[in-house]
Amino acid sequence: MVIIQFQVEVARGWKAIARLIGADSPNTAKVVFRREGLPVTYEIGTPTLTNVEYLAWRFQRGQTGLSGLASSILTPEYAILTSAAA
Repeated sequence: MVIIQFQVEVARGWKAIARLIGADSPNTAKVVFRREGLPVTYEIGTPTLTNVEYLAWRFQRGQTGLSGLASSILTPEYAILTSAAA
């Protein structure tokens, strides 16, 4: 049995989402949401994104290179998550 454990970070609001994805501004995060399909959900009118949803989205798009990931979510668990999905 393999148990994968990692810390889920939740970004609420465009400013926090921008920090999570490594964007320069909240407006850039909104553009990525509209044009690229960033998996943002709305909870009681507040845009919300978790690091797990973001990493899964990056993996689906084939952007698994470590150079573009924000350092705040670049953890050893990411390597486990991507190797388990392969």
